[in-house]
Amino acid sequence: SSFGSDVTIVEMKDQLLPGEDRDIAGLQQIALKKKKVKVMLSTTATSVDLTGPAVRVVLSTGETIEPDLILVAVGRVPVTAGLGLEEAGVKVDCNRIVVDSGLRTSRPEIYAIGDAAGKAMLAHVASAEARVAVENIGGGDAKMDYKFVPRCVYSDPEIACAGLKGAEARRAGVDIKTGVFPFKASGKALIEGETSGVVKIIADARHGTVLGCSICGPHATEIIHEVGVAMRGGLSSTALAEVIHAHPTISESMQEAAEAVMGRSVHAG
Repeated sequence: SSFGSDVTIVEMKDQLLPGEDRDIAGLQQIALKKKKVKVMLSTTATSVDLTGPAVRVVLSTGETIEPDLILVAVGRVPVTAGLGLEEAGVKVDCNRIVVDSGLRTSRPEIYAIGDAAGKAMLAHVASAEARVAVENIGGGDAKMDYKFVPRCVYSDPEIACAGLKGAEARRAGVDIKTGVFPFKASGKALIEGETSGVVKIIADARHGTVLGCSICGPHATEIIHEVGVAMRGGLSSTALAEVIHAHPTISESMQEAAEAVMGRSVHAG
């Protein structure tokens, strides 16, 4: 779309980025609409015809579209067939090599990391798993913790999430407070001309502990790690809010969102 192509996104779920925060996904959809991208939710491609001069895609709505190119993005699965895992006594479940928190397989002397283990199919997770596996191979007792993994979408605007989402916390019976800060109230975002989106922090209502964060906006994939540190250290939104952030910066939006959890954001408007 940014290079001038007409783009249609066909999504079978009722929101973009299924599984992530619905509000954040909604902001991304608004941004795409401004770019003239057509988004069709709760829709599937029932058939694709590649035999003619143009690609013909029939949708579940009954509509037919004829794009020049079609990109199918329906997820990934580990490619583990033919590796001799069964013969080696390594347990596999739905193509994923079964591992414990130390990345040991059912054969303790054999380790598996990355997409083959299928925990979180991200490059930075594979790197973290490699460090744990190597430490344990050397006689250590390291363990992987996936609660703080950042989930990043390199779109425009960027999206980054970590930890629990609000709906997820409520399903788990956790009473939460939410703090939201819009980038349109950020001085640095105004300077950079990127004011779309928000920072949304989820905290435990009783103790104030930071449980998760979802961001849609400028440099989201860079500043999400600040909340990762807070969650890893068991910090409260109050502690995060008390960290003095330089002004003007995009990252001070994290401080403002943490203050908003307590109803004290000065610049949220």
